[in-house]
Amino acid sequence: MGMLLSRAEAAAYLGISAKLLDGFRRDGKISYVQRVPGGKVFLSKEELRQFRAMYTRPVPRASTAFAPAFRGEVPERGCR
Repeated sequence: MGMLLSRAEAAAYLGISAKLLDGFRRDGKISYVQRVPGGKVFLSKEELRQFRAMYTRPVPRASTAFAPAFRGEVPERGCR
């Protein structure tokens, strides 16, 4: 199973809150190990890596196609 992380470590690894992580566990999106009912929860780092790869997408690069070009002159606004 590889390296196991605590609930707090797993949430930090994913960059989410522990509460959101609990929701993913409850919904069956992330498997976990709990040796004693009601005891501490551990999650596989490899499984978390796969989860992160499946549920994240790359951030699109900022486009400058529609941004006005700055030509060194600041237009006057309003009346003086």
